[in-house]
Amino acid sequence: MKKLWVELRSVIPTNDTHWMAIVSNLQDLGFKGPLFTQYRGGISERLDRICTKALAPNSFPKLSCNDEVFLRGAISDEEIKLAMFDMASLKAPGSNGFHFRFFKSQWELVGGAICNWVRKIFDGEPIDSDLNNTLLVLISKVQNPEGFEHFRPISLCSVLYKLVMKIIANMFKVVFQRIIG
Repeated sequence: MKKLWVELRSVIPTNDTHWMAIVSNLQDLGFKGPLFTQYRGGISERLDRICTKALAPNSFPKLSCNDEVFLRGAISDEEIKLAMFDMASLKAPGSNGFHFRFFKSQWELVGGAICNWVRKIFDGEPIDSDLNNTLLVLISKVQNPEGFEHFRPISLCSVLYKLVMKIIANMFKVVFQRIIG
């Protein structure tokens, strides 16, 4: 195991990176776990310290009461339909093989049932395990793959699961525009 960490350290290009920190401004996070993390195919050392004195304790924006009311508010059929029709029609299907194209083309027939189901989810009902299944598929990035880094993982979630996540993302977009500025 130690040999692996030594090899990983030799892979990380640290020579061109110059970091400077005032030690008194760093706080150890007490992170226990692997020395490295993977992000978008690259390997980097974990973050186990943060700069604390540069930030005032209450310097981060907080949700307003209006934001909380908005995020907890009822979802309209129009919001659900807009989210559905905003999704790419032929994105990777879920385990049942259905694309967004099918649901869009049959909206007059299935739209009411979909809206009712989505509202139930936002009212606290759990997502049915059949709709929560996700297939993981590895797509080769090169002609003759020899290692995990030569594959791109794709998760195939059901259309209805993606729809719920899209609605949540749309709600966060509204709030984050104010908070992040």
